[in-house]
Amino acid sequence: MNGFHQDTKPLAIQIGLGIILPAFFLSIEFLTNNNVILAADFILVVLYVIYSFKTVLKMDILRISRCTLSFGIASAGLILLIQLTLSSITGIKGGSNQLLYLNPLISAPIACLTGPLWEELIFRYTLNVKHFQNKCFGILVSSILFALLHGSTRLVDIFVYFFIGVILSFTNWQSHNLLSSVLAHSLTNTFVFIGSL
Repeated sequence: MNGFHQDTKPLAIQIGLGIILPAFFLSIEFLTNNNVILAADFILVVLYVIYSFKTVLKMDILRISRCTLSFGIASAGLILLIQLTLSSITGIKGGSNQLLYLNPLISAPIACLTGPLWEELIFRYTLNVKHFQNKCFGILVSSILFALLHGSTRLVDIFVYFFIGVILSFTNWQSHNLLSSVLAHSLTNTFVFIGSL
Protein backbone atom coordinates (compact mmCIF):
# COMPACT_ATOMS: atom_id res chain seq x y z
CA MET A 1 0.00 0.00 0.00
CA ASN A 2 2.87 2.43 0.70
CA GLY A 3 3.72 2.44 -3.01
CA PHE A 4 0.44 4.27 -3.63
CA HIS A 5 1.56 7.22 -1.52
CA GLN A 6 5.19 7.62 -2.52
CA ASP A 7 6.25 10.86 -4.16
CA THR A 8 6.76 10.50 -7.91
CA LYS A 9 7.91 13.92 -9.15
CA PRO A 10 8.94 12.82 -12.66
CA LEU A 11 5.57 11.13 -13.12
CA ALA A 12 4.24 13.84 -15.47
CA ILE A 13 7.24 13.46 -17.81
CA GLN A 14 6.99 9.67 -17.72
CA ILE A 15 3.25 9.76 -18.47
CA GLY A 16 3.91 12.27 -21.26
CA LEU A 17 6.41 9.90 -22.85
CA GLY A 18 4.00 7.02 -22.29
CA ILE A 19 1.36 8.84 -24.33
CA ILE A 20 3.45 10.57 -27.02
CA LEU A 21 5.78 7.73 -28.01
CA PRO A 22 3.08 5.22 -29.11
CA ALA A 23 1.48 7.87 -31.33
CA PHE A 24 4.91 8.49 -32.88
CA PHE A 25 5.57 4.75 -33.45
CA LEU A 26 2.12 4.19 -34.99
CA SER A 27 2.40 7.28 -37.22
CA ILE A 28 5.66 5.92 -38.68
CA GLU A 29 3.70 2.92 -39.90
CA PHE A 30 1.05 5.12 -41.50
CA LEU A 31 3.72 7.11 -43.34
CA THR A 32 5.94 4.40 -44.82
CA ASN A 33 6.12 0.88 -46.23
CA ASN A 34 9.92 0.78 -46.07
CA ASN A 35 10.92 -2.49 -44.37
CA VAL A 36 14.11 -1.05 -42.85
CA ILE A 37 12.20 1.81 -41.23
CA LEU A 38 9.48 -0.58 -40.04
CA ALA A 39 12.11 -2.90 -38.54
CA ALA A 40 13.64 0.09 -36.71
CA ASP A 41 10.14 1.07 -35.57
CA PHE A 42 9.61 -2.45 -34.17
CA ILE A 43 12.90 -2.27 -32.25
CA LEU A 44 11.85 1.11 -30.83
CA VAL A 45 8.51 -0.37 -29.75
CA VAL A 46 10.30 -3.23 -27.94
CA LEU A 47 12.58 -0.71 -26.18
CA TYR A 48 9.52 1.38 -25.32
CA VAL A 49 7.78 -1.65 -23.74
CA ILE A 50 10.89 -2.35 -21.65
CA TYR A 51 11.15 1.34 -20.66
CA SER A 52 7.46 1.47 -19.71
CA PHE A 53 7.51 -1.54 -17.41
CA LYS A 54 10.91 -0.65 -15.93
CA THR A 55 9.63 2.86 -15.12
CA VAL A 56 6.42 1.66 -13.46
CA LEU A 57 8.11 -1.21 -11.61
CA LYS A 58 10.42 1.33 -9.93
CA MET A 59 7.33 2.96 -8.41
CA ASP A 60 6.49 -0.20 -6.43
CA ILE A 61 2.81 -0.14 -7.35
CA LEU A 62 2.73 -3.43 -9.29
CA ARG A 63 2.95 -6.35 -6.87
CA ILE A 64 2.16 -9.94 -7.81
CA SER A 65 -0.12 -11.90 -5.50
CA ARG A 66 -2.90 -14.49 -5.88
CA CYS A 67 -5.46 -11.85 -4.94
CA THR A 68 -4.17 -9.45 -7.60
CA LEU A 69 -4.19 -12.10 -10.32
CA SER A 70 -7.69 -13.28 -9.30
CA PHE A 71 -9.12 -9.75 -9.34
CA GLY A 72 -7.46 -9.00 -12.68
CA ILE A 73 -8.71 -12.15 -14.41
CA ALA A 74 -12.22 -11.89 -12.94
CA SER A 75 -12.47 -8.22 -13.95
CA ALA A 76 -11.34 -8.98 -17.50
CA GLY A 77 -14.02 -11.68 -17.70
CA LEU A 78 -16.68 -9.25 -16.45
CA ILE A 79 -15.61 -6.56 -18.92
CA LEU A 80 -15.67 -8.99 -21.85
CA LEU A 81 -19.09 -10.27 -20.75
CA ILE A 82 -20.48 -6.71 -20.67
CA GLN A 83 -18.98 -5.94 -24.08
CA LEU A 84 -20.39 -9.12 -25.64
CA THR A 85 -23.81 -8.58 -24.07
CA LEU A 86 -24.06 -4.97 -25.27
CA SER A 87 -22.77 -5.96 -28.70
CA SER A 88 -25.41 -8.68 -29.05
CA ILE A 89 -28.21 -6.41 -27.76
CA THR A 90 -27.34 -3.39 -29.91
CA GLY A 91 -25.80 -5.19 -32.88
CA ILE A 92 -22.97 -2.65 -32.78
CA LYS A 93 -19.41 -3.88 -32.60
CA GLY A 94 -17.72 -1.64 -30.06
CA GLY A 95 -14.20 -0.38 -29.81
CA SER A 96 -11.69 0.98 -32.22
CA ASN A 97 -10.37 -0.92 -35.20
CA GLN A 98 -7.76 1.58 -36.51
CA LEU A 99 -4.97 -0.71 -35.28
CA LEU A 100 -6.16 -3.51 -37.57
CA TYR A 101 -4.61 -1.75 -40.55
CA LEU A 102 -1.18 -1.74 -38.91
CA ASN A 103 1.48 -4.37 -38.49
CA PRO A 104 0.47 -6.42 -35.41
CA LEU A 105 4.12 -6.67 -34.36
CA ILE A 106 4.03 -2.92 -33.75
CA SER A 107 0.41 -2.33 -32.77
CA ALA A 108 -0.13 -5.36 -30.48
CA PRO A 109 2.51 -4.45 -27.86
CA ILE A 110 1.10 -0.94 -27.70
CA ALA A 111 -2.57 -1.99 -27.58
CA CYS A 112 -2.13 -4.98 -25.27
CA LEU A 113 0.81 -4.07 -23.01
CA THR A 114 1.87 -0.44 -22.77
CA GLY A 115 -1.53 1.12 -23.51
CA PRO A 116 -3.18 -0.58 -20.53
CA LEU A 117 -0.15 0.13 -18.34
CA TRP A 118 -0.06 3.87 -18.99
CA GLU A 119 -3.85 4.28 -19.01
CA GLU A 120 -4.09 2.58 -15.61
CA LEU A 121 -1.25 4.72 -14.33
CA ILE A 122 -3.09 7.85 -15.47
CA PHE A 123 -6.71 7.04 -14.68
CA ARG A 124 -6.58 4.58 -11.78
CA TYR A 125 -3.34 5.64 -10.04
CA THR A 126 -2.68 9.33 -10.70
CA LEU A 127 -6.29 10.52 -10.91
CA ASN A 128 -8.22 8.09 -8.76
CA VAL A 129 -5.80 6.95 -6.05
CA LYS A 130 -3.35 9.84 -5.68
CA HIS A 131 -5.68 12.75 -6.43
CA PHE A 132 -9.07 11.58 -5.16
CA GLN A 133 -7.90 8.91 -2.65
CA ASN A 134 -10.13 6.26 -4.27
CA LYS A 135 -13.39 7.91 -3.27
CA CYS A 136 -16.62 7.52 -5.27
CA PHE A 137 -16.20 10.95 -6.86
CA GLY A 138 -12.70 9.97 -8.02
CA ILE A 139 -13.97 6.73 -9.52
CA LEU A 140 -16.72 8.67 -11.32
CA VAL A 141 -14.37 11.39 -12.65
CA SER A 142 -11.64 8.96 -13.76
CA SER A 143 -14.22 6.69 -15.45
CA ILE A 144 -15.86 9.60 -17.31
CA LEU A 145 -12.48 10.88 -18.51
CA PHE A 146 -11.44 7.34 -19.45
CA ALA A 147 -14.60 7.01 -21.56
CA LEU A 148 -14.33 10.41 -23.24
CA LEU A 149 -10.62 10.22 -23.99
CA HIS A 150 -10.98 6.96 -25.92
CA GLY A 151 -12.16 9.11 -28.79
CA SER A 152 -15.38 7.43 -29.81
CA THR A 153 -18.41 9.59 -30.51
CA ARG A 154 -20.88 6.71 -30.38
CA LEU A 155 -22.94 6.74 -27.20
CA VAL A 156 -22.73 2.96 -26.88
CA ASP A 157 -18.89 3.08 -26.88
CA ILE A 158 -18.80 5.91 -24.33
CA PHE A 159 -21.19 3.93 -22.13
CA VAL A 160 -19.05 0.76 -22.43
CA TYR A 161 -15.78 2.61 -21.75
CA PHE A 162 -17.36 4.31 -18.72
CA PHE A 163 -18.37 0.97 -17.20
CA ILE A 164 -14.97 -0.50 -18.03
CA GLY A 165 -13.46 2.43 -16.14
CA VAL A 166 -15.74 1.78 -13.15
CA ILE A 167 -14.86 -1.94 -13.12
CA LEU A 168 -11.13 -1.21 -13.38
CA SER A 169 -11.37 1.38 -10.59
CA PHE A 170 -13.25 -1.04 -8.36
CA THR A 171 -10.70 -3.77 -9.13
CA ASN A 172 -7.83 -1.46 -8.24
CA TRP A 173 -9.61 -0.26 -5.08
CA GLN A 174 -10.36 -3.79 -3.83
CA SER A 175 -6.88 -5.17 -4.44
CA HIS A 176 -4.89 -2.04 -3.41
CA ASN A 177 -2.61 -2.89 -6.29
CA LEU A 178 -2.42 -1.32 -9.74
CA LEU A 179 -1.37 -4.66 -11.23
CA SER A 180 -4.92 -6.02 -10.93
CA SER A 181 -6.41 -3.30 -13.13
CA VAL A 182 -3.42 -3.37 -15.52
CA LEU A 183 -3.88 -7.14 -15.89
CA ALA A 184 -7.65 -6.82 -16.43
CA HIS A 185 -7.17 -4.03 -18.97
CA SER A 186 -4.38 -5.89 -20.77
CA LEU A 187 -6.33 -9.17 -20.97
CA THR A 188 -9.42 -7.35 -22.25
CA ASN A 189 -7.46 -5.52 -24.95
CA THR A 190 -5.67 -8.73 -25.93
CA PHE A 191 -8.92 -10.69 -26.35
CA VAL A 192 -10.50 -7.84 -28.33
CA PHE A 193 -7.35 -7.45 -30.46
CA ILE A 194 -7.20 -11.18 -31.25
CA GLY A 195 -10.94 -11.25 -31.94
CA SER A 196 -10.62 -8.31 -34.32
CA LEU A 197 -7.86 -10.03 -36.29
